[in-house]
Amino acid sequence: MTVPHLIAFLAARGHAVDLYGLDTVEAITSVQRDWLAAHYRNVTIFRHGPARSIRGVLRGLLRGYPLQVGWFHNAGQIKAIRHGLGEVDLGYC
Repeated sequence: MTVPHLIAFLAARGHAVDLYGLDTVEAITSVQRDWLAAHYRNVTIFRHGPARSIRGVLRGLLRGYPLQVGWFHNAGQIKAIRHGLGEVDLGYC
């Protein structure tokens, strides 16, 4: 619950907060959608199916990365974050 509290804190003080997330194929409820809309300026979700995760894990293992790094690697998300970081004062991962 730390991250939602931090986001709510920042949004309540007028900060513009953007979210770059991965689609885990779990449906977003209307309550969650409303919370996201109330606290984020922009929400960008990237497709990240099981095949991409498995490829990432294999690639990560070959490079000696921890499993989570390979599992959640998404080139489209990385590109968007790098672009978005040029427009902000603070980035939090």
